[in-house]
Amino acid sequence: MGLGDGLTLRMCENLKLLRPQGTVTDSVSAATVAQPSALPRLSWRPAHVSEPRTTPAYGGVRQLGRELLDPVLAIAWGCTITFVTVRNCPSKKNDNPARLSGVDFKVGEYSTNAEITNIAWLGPHAIVFTTMSDDIRVLDPITMAEIQTTGIKHMELIYSARLMNPATQNPQISFENCIRYAHSRLYLLGLGSLHTVQLLSWDGCIESLVAKNRYAEALSLALDFYEGRNKCAIGLPKDLRESRTVVASKLLAVLQQFARMTLQVPSEAQSPRRASISVANLCIQYCLKLDASDILFGELFPLFECAGAAGQFVSQLLPQLLDGAVVALPDHIFGAVSDYCVAHGQASSLERLIRNMAFEKLNFQQVVSLCHAHRLYSTVLYLNARRMADLIAPLCELFNVFVGTRQQQHDLTLPWTSTPEQESLGKLLIQYIGDCLIGVVFQHSMPITPPSRVHSLRWELCAFMFARNIPEEAREYPRLFYLLSVDTAAVLHALYPVFETPSFAPKGSLPTTRYGFAPDRQQMSHVLTCLVLDRQVFETPTLFTSPSSARIRPPWRFTDQQQSVLLLFLAKYYAKHSIDLTDELVHFVISGYLCNQLVLRGGAQVRQDHEQILLSMLPRLLESNEPHSILITAEGAGFFAVAERIHLHLHEFTKAMTDCTKSPDNQHRVFDLVRQLLADQRLDGKDKTDIRSAVIANLVTLTKIDATKHNTIHKETSAQTKLERKT
Repeated sequence: MGLGDGLTLRMCENLKLLRPQGTVTDSVSAATVAQPSALPRLSWRPAHVSEPRTTPAYGGVRQLGRELLDPVLAIAWGCTITFVTVRNCPSKKNDNPARLSGVDFKVGEYSTNAEITNIAWLGPHAIVFTTMSDDIRVLDPITMAEIQTTGIKHMELIYSARLMNPATQNPQISFENCIRYAHSRLYLLGLGSLHTVQLLSWDGCIESLVAKNRYAEALSLALDFYEGRNKCAIGLPKDLRESRTVVASKLLAVLQQFARMTLQVPSEAQSPRRASISVANLCIQYCLKLDASDILFGELFPLFECAGAAGQFVSQLLPQLLDGAVVALPDHIFGAVSDYCVAHGQASSLERLIRNMAFEKLNFQQVVSLCHAHRLYSTVLYLNARRMADLIAPLCELFNVFVGTRQQQHDLTLPWTSTPEQESLGKLLIQYIGDCLIGVVFQHSMPITPPSRVHSLRWELCAFMFARNIPEEAREYPRLFYLLSVDTAAVLHALYPVFETPSFAPKGSLPTTRYGFAPDRQQMSHVLTCLVLDRQVFETPTLFTSPSSARIRPPWRFTDQQQSVLLLFLAKYYAKHSIDLTDELVHFVISGYLCNQLVLRGGAQVRQDHEQILLSMLPRLLESNEPHSILITAEGAGFFAVAERIHLHLHEFTKAMTDCTKSPDNQHRVFDLVRQLLADQRLDGKDKTDIRSAVIANLVTLTKIDATKHNTIHKETSAQTKLERKT
């Protein structure tokens, strides 16, 4: 058989492609399952021209024209189809490109489960072949996948060799011309008539499935065309972007037709509810895949509303919204989703939904009103934080909600009892204030911009919290009082940036605030003291130290535990020179709380924490107070580290060493203490003589602690004494 351009195909035990000189270029063997009398079938792909393309070039890209693609030969033999690509490979520079002087074969194979009797290319993108199973199949040669199989037993095709039909066990004889392709049609020669087969265009395939009410398959096939998975797409533009535009329009039209038909006339196999859920899921999945939310919400959702199935639609849409698949919703859809969440008790889902939405696409007033109506106060703060406009305005609104319809107390010394809802909102406001004071908003997720705004914002927030009088409130500093009543420790922790910052006030002149209060750390500490501490206890510290005081004292608006938290706060920042305290208050902090035996019963950790706080206060206390009174209080509480520090300050070294040995955790440190004192250049000879005398005075105690270390330190001090005598 001649193939043109100097190639010849010779039939023997296998197919051989020969050059004009008779040398074998390549061969294709018959499959072992083929019947001995089976003949190979050959079919050339129709001439196919490539689309225009570009290639990189110097300074830009170069436009290439259309090119005639290399011919492809399909060889069917037995149960195998072999594809051979023949390429022109000129061997010399001056050779005629049209003359085939070299051949390069690339072979690909596809195996099927039945013996092939005929094969033909049906256009450049598909192959059809018949098998001994009396069926005709369509093959995509690019993906090597069978697209469709159709039974043709009724055609009674004629075969071109003596083959045994496995179905009838009868030999059949046929001719080569029983299957031929011409003008986009396939002609099949049967015993009784001539049959024609036509490969439908891509939209014809979809319409064929729609006509049979096979909508799910039609939509799936359209999606394959859209994503370029189905290569046998006759009539589609070669450009992927253009083809997607065309296919998307068709797919959405089929989807609308399917939804309209199903919602109007539900299937008998499914209940109306299950049918609407199934259709809603399909509509949502395909529209999101095609990025056609306008069709989903503008054309499809009204169909569900008319059918009374809006709830089923929203139930399928909500998981997609929570996953962030959609970041913008029309107002009516957002209203339907929010109503569904509220009706089904899914307030947390509504909050997640709002936070997933693109902020610039939200109807701000609508969403804020919705959040207020359903008490989603965390989301109210989030929305205002995203605006970065006035970060204090939402505090004013929510504070009124937080306090609520409270009853005015005639005795302002009594505690305020909050409801669980008020307590939850109060903690949310405290967290929001604390975040703003450190320069972020809404749970550390968004930094305040610009950063220079943080200083003035701190100023405004403190003025808001410490406002002395507000309308319809009889008590002073109501905002601070109610927040402290909810969680005193959290409020004081939120204020730490104000007391830690070296320069709290904004640069330049002090700004005037809208609340009539110019924040000052000293003044704020004074307000906290007056508001929280029980004046009766402050003036009579024994009431705070007596176990029976709780039964004797009249009720106070803050518990002893809340007052203790404030005392620790004041002590901490007094030690850091952030605030000043009166002598009476300092005495109460030390005697009435830090060294309070009743408080110290809280455990070893409480005792250790109080001792560390008193140690941090000690440098400032020794500057302005009589050290002996502090020493007596510390020794009474068993704070030997504090007593040691005071004795060293008074140059009472023997007592300092004694205090060091009394502490079980620090007694081994006494030897290092002696070395440090002897090496201290600020001490004169008399002081060092006293230190050596102290070592001798504590001989027994030091030996019990560590005899080896004591001998060493004794030798060191003795040697140093002898050296000084010689000198």
